[in-house]
Amino acid sequence: MPIQLNIAQLLQLIQQGESQQLDFKKKLTHPAKIAKTISAFANTKGGIILVGVSDDKQITGVDPDEEAFIVREAAQTYC
Repeated sequence: MPIQLNIAQLLQLIQQGESQQLDFKKKLTHPAKIAKTISAFANTKGGIILVGVSDDKQITGVDPDEEAFIVREAAQTYC
């Protein structure tokens, strides 16, 4: 379930960097790949996946419709 963050909260999360409960994805390329992260978070303490953020904390942005489609496919097919 998506969470809603304001800009300040989003920037603060990005500054913290990746952790066991925060993962950056510059772009989603295949449902099976993101399904692994979704499953890992679901089987532990949960987490946040920020799509459109690179590993070096740069906000790259995404096409929300394309990324939402890949997440739905991952959930329906692999999770």
